[in-house]
Amino acid sequence: MYRTNFGIGHSIKDLLGSFRSIYSPGGSIRTCGHKGLYGTINNSLHFQLGLALASLGVITSLVAQHMYSLPAYAFYAFIAQDFTTQAALYTHHQYIAGFIMTGTFAHGAIFFIRDYNPEQNEDNVLARMLDHKEAITSQTSHLSWASLFLGFHTLALYVHNDVMLAFGTPFNAGRRSIWLPGWLNAINENSNSLFLTLNNSARRFLGSSCYCFGFTYDYIDFSKRCFRCAWFQINAR
Repeated sequence: MYRTNFGIGHSIKDLLGSFRSIYSPGGSIRTCGHKGLYGTINNSLHFQLGLALASLGVITSLVAQHMYSLPAYAFYAFIAQDFTTQAALYTHHQYIAGFIMTGTFAHGAIFFIRDYNPEQNEDNVLARMLDHKEAITSQTSHLSWASLFLGFHTLALYVHNDVMLAFGTPFNAGRRSIWLPGWLNAINENSNSLFLTLNNSARRFLGSSCYCFGFTYDYIDFSKRCFRCAWFQINAR
C-alpha cells in the first residue's frame, strides 16, 4: 500500500485522490469523494492515533475470537483441552480490545473538536457521514433500538436464571439453546430429536454473544459522542 523510494507500490495520497466524485444511480447525489482526507489525516495526530488504535482493537478482538473458537492443534494443545483457560483468555483479550477501542473514540472526538476543518472537508465522505449522523446513531435510529433490544434480551436471560438459582428453583430457569448450530448438527448426524442438547460450544457462544452485544452498544454510544462533539465544533464556528 505504501510507495517505496524506488517507486514500487501505491501512494496513499494518489489512492485517496482518485475517488474525487461519487454519483448515485439516479445522478441526483454528488459528493467530492475522498477529497481533502489526506491533508486532514496528515494534519491531525489524533486522527492518526485513532485509526491506529481502531486497527489494533479490531485485531485484538479477532485474536480473542480465534483463540477460543479455533485453537491450534485441537487434540494436543493445552488451550484446546482446558475450557477455563479458553474463557479466561477470551475475556482478557476482549477487555483489552474494549479499552483500546475506547481510546479510539476518545481521540476521534478530540479530532472533531480540535482538528476538524469543515471548509477543507466540504462535501466529502467525512462531511456526509456527519450530515447523516442523526439517521445512524440518534436515539430513534433502528440501529440503536436493535442494539438495546439484543443487549437487554441477552442480559435478562442471565439475570432471570441467576435469580432462579439463588431462590433454590433452578428448574424454573429458562433454557438457552442455539437453534441453528443444533439443527445443522442434527442434520449432519442423521439424528431426529425434538430437544437439542446445549453443549460447551453453545454455552461459550452464548457468553461471547453477550460481549458482542455489549461492545456493539458501547461503540454506538461512543460514536454518538464523537458526532455530537463534531456538531458542537461546527456550530461554534
